[in-house]
Amino acid sequence: MSNWAYNLDLLAQNGVLDFDAPSFVMGTPPRYGNPSPFGGDVPQPIKQPERDEFKKPDETNFVHTPMWKKALFAVVSTSLLIYGVCKLKAVGKFFKKCVNKLFGKKP
Repeated sequence: MSNWAYNLDLLAQNGVLDFDAPSFVMGTPPRYGNPSPFGGDVPQPIKQPERDEFKKPDETNFVHTPMWKKALFAVVSTSLLIYGVCKLKAVGKFFKKCVNKLFGKKP
């Protein structure tokens, strides 16, 4: 018998469950005890809601970011991009100068 069935049997042995859970899950005749946790008729499943109850139907965007935050982000990210490109050019010039000195070439 598989491990999950053994665990359910241990729960029944210790009084947590009062029915034959593995036979109920697998749909087989009960091996011992009550075959169903409901004692007779199985209740029908609860009807689930058709739409999300927490979201309003007219709400399309959950996050509302103000325009000033978007503009500030655009300015900061553009300036950091320009600064990074300038630094990379400086590093490239420095690297080129070091390679030229190392191999004895004149710029």
